Amino acid sequence: MWRKYGLVDGISAIAVIFCSGCASTSRQMSYADINYFKMDCSKRNEQIQMLQSMQSTEDDRLLARVRVATQPWLQFTDPDQFTNDVYLGSGRTDAYIQYQIQDLVNFCPGKQF
Repeated sequence: MWRKYGLVDGISAIAVIFCSGCASTSRQMSYADINYFKMDCSKRNEQIQMLQSMQSTEDDRLLARVRVATQPWLQFTDPDQFTNDVYLGSGRTDAYIQYQIQDLVNFCPGKQF
């Protein structure tokens, strides 16, 4: 009998980890923040490093897709978070981060990073 409750507790703990965002390995900027990112050529290398650190891992993208699939009500209760999860899960956020990095590399003079 105790085994049955242990299994339920284990499954519940795993579900809480996946749904709470505790399993995320890095802090992501929102898509809107990345969209309004302002380049500062005097801090070129620091901004490139910061943007590179904001790129998601495959686990981050997987968890975002799981949140989109298992928490559809976020579309109505927290549309910003839902949109960020959709963009993160699809890789759109990383693509835009790469775009920002390319802009810094191409338009800000400086040593090769």
